[in-house]
Amino acid sequence: MATSTSIVKFGVTTKGMRVVLFDRYIYTLNQNRGKVKYWRCQGRTCSAFVHTDGNDNYKAHSSTHKSHLPSPERIELLDFKRKVKERVIKETTAIARIHDQELAAARLSQTLLMLAPSAGDSQPSLSRLRLQTTPALSTSRDFDIPDKYGETLAGKPFLLIDTLIRGKRMLAFANELQLVILFNLKHIFIDGTFSICPPFFDQVFTIHGVHHEYVVLCVLALLPGRSATVYKHLFQMLDENDHEGLREWLDQDCETAFYKDDEEARFICQQLMALALLPLNKVEPAFQALADNHPEPLDELFEYFETFWIETTSIDLWNVFDLKTRTNNNAEGWHNRFSYRIDKKHPNIWHFIRVLHEEEIHFNQHVQHVRMEKKKVSVQEETDRSHGQPSGSIASCCEEKNNFHQKQHNS
Repeated sequence: MATSTSIVKFGVTTKGMRVVLFDRYIYTLNQNRGKVKYWRCQGRTCSAFVHTDGNDNYKAHSSTHKSHLPSPERIELLDFKRKVKERVIKETTAIARIHDQELAAARLSQTLLMLAPSAGDSQPSLSRLRLQTTPALSTSRDFDIPDKYGETLAGKPFLLIDTLIRGKRMLAFANELQLVILFNLKHIFIDGTFSICPPFFDQVFTIHGVHHEYVVLCVLALLPGRSATVYKHLFQMLDENDHEGLREWLDQDCETAFYKDDEEARFICQQLMALALLPLNKVEPAFQALADNHPEPLDELFEYFETFWIETTSIDLWNVFDLKTRTNNNAEGWHNRFSYRIDKKHPNIWHFIRVLHEEEIHFNQHVQHVRMEKKKVSVQEETDRSHGQPSGSIASCCEEKNNFHQKQHNS
C-alpha cells in the first residue's frame, strides 16, 4: 500500500498531455487548485484518483480500480517516449540515434516492440519539438546569441568575446576557472581545426595549458580567418582580461605554406625552428651560421627573426631546451575527441555550443580529478615524511619489503 512517502512519476502522451504514472496505472489531470492537483484514472468508468501538491509531490490516492486491470505495458511505453523526448530537447545527438539507444536500453517485450513507434515515424514530431527549443538558424553572421547559449549549464558566464574583425565575427568561450588557470600558466599550446567549424566562421581555435602536469582546455574561439591580424586581435582581447599578461611561453600549431614549395627554403626554415631546442648558449652562434648561408629569397625572414626573436625578445622566453613538454600532441588529441563528439562536419552554431557546454562540464570534472590526485599524492608524501620514509607510497612499500627480508636474513 502506498504511503505519504510514495513517489509518483510523470509522463507525456502523444498529444503532449501530462499524466501521472502511479502503481501501474495512468492518471490524467482533473483539477488544479494551486496547492493541490487532482488526478483521475485514465479509465473512463474508473473513479480511482491520486492527489499531489503544487510541487507534484504525492499526497493521497485511492486504490479502487474495480472496472479494469493495471496497464504496466502502457506505462513502459510512455516512459520510453518520455526519455526519448527529454534527450531530444537536452542533447544534440541525432534523433534516430537517440531513439535506437533508448529502445535498446528499455528492453521492451515483443508486444511493446510492436506498439512502439519506429525512429522514422517519430522523426517529424521530435524534430518539431527540437526546433521549438532551439533558436532559428541564421543566414548571416549577424545573429543574436540567447542567454542560455552564452552561459554554462550552471548559468555562469561562458561567452568571453563577441566582436568583429574587419566586418567578420569572432567568438571565444571560457568559464571563470579556465581563465584563472590560463592566466597563471607559464606554457600554453594553441591549435586549430576546420572541418567542425560552424558556418560564417573559418576555424575552431583552442588554447590549452598544463595544469598540475595535465593538459586542459582554457579557451575555445571561433575565428573568421587564419591571418596574423586575426590571431593578434584574439590575444589582445584575451590580454585585456588578464591584468598580469597572458603568457610567457607559446607553443603553436598554425598553418603556413611558406616553405612547402622550395626544398632548400623548407630545410632552412626547419633549422630556424630547431633553434628553440638548442642550449641557450648555442642559439645565437647557430643562428649566425644560418644567417651567413641562407638563400637570398629568405632575406626578409632572417631580418625579421633577428630583429624580433634575437634582439627584441629574450631568447629564454622561447627556448625550450629545458622544457619537459615539447609537443602539441595533447592539443591535437583534444581536437580529435571534440570532433568525434560534434559528430558532423560544419555543424550549426547551436549544435556546436551545446556540445561545448558538455565539454565545459568535462573540463570541470577533469580539473577536480587532477586536483584530487595531487592532494592524495601530497598527503602520502607528508605521511611518508612523518615516518621518516622516502616520499611516495611505492618507495615506502619497497623499503618495508627490504627491511622485512633483511630481518629474515639476520634471524
